[in-house]
Amino acid sequence: MELLEDKPVKYETSEYESSSKLNLKYVSEIGSGSFGRVILCRQVEDNLEDLDVVQYPPKAVKLSKGKRNKANSEKLIFEYKIMKELKKSVKKDYQKFFPEVYSDLHNVRSTQKGIVMEYLEPHIFAGEQLVFKNLSELLHNESGFKLSPNHKQHYCRDLAYGIATMHSVKIWHGDLKPDNIVIAHDGSKMGQLKI
Repeated sequence: MELLEDKPVKYETSEYESSSKLNLKYVSEIGSGSFGRVILCRQVEDNLEDLDVVQYPPKAVKLSKGKRNKANSEKLIFEYKIMKELKKSVKKDYQKFFPEVYSDLHNVRSTQKGIVMEYLEPHIFAGEQLVFKNLSELLHNESGFKLSPNHKQHYCRDLAYGIATMHSVKIWHGDLKPDNIVIAHDGSKMGQLKI
């Protein structure tokens, strides 16, 4: 697996191992938080001559910051277990409030851990051609764009359902803030809020 850790350099494919057979290639950095950074990757097949033959959806890979920071790695593995539990315990209709998780991964040369999950394509607000990575960017935008009352009501309802869904299976978020809420593109006019 080829990924980015501290700067955009090419890593050997043997640097990371995952619990599933994914061959991921680095595309770009998406962002970072307090204990991890998220990168955009594409899944590719080594045995194909023409990579355009198979099109896989992009993946987001969240890596713990610092290859030797065991506490950050443990937080990511805990997050991975929670995401797996949500997938297993929550009714299908309510899984839409959370990103899908595919695999855990670890760096074979250090204690660094990571999560391979669904890439959440940002929602483009109709007519405005504005894209915000998360709710924080939307709330603090300087373009003058304001959400309609219908959008606000829709997102508040999605957030309430998402939180109630977590609580129904005895999971509390612990770090719920606008930075951790994404409005993902889902083909609808309003997008899908994901925690």
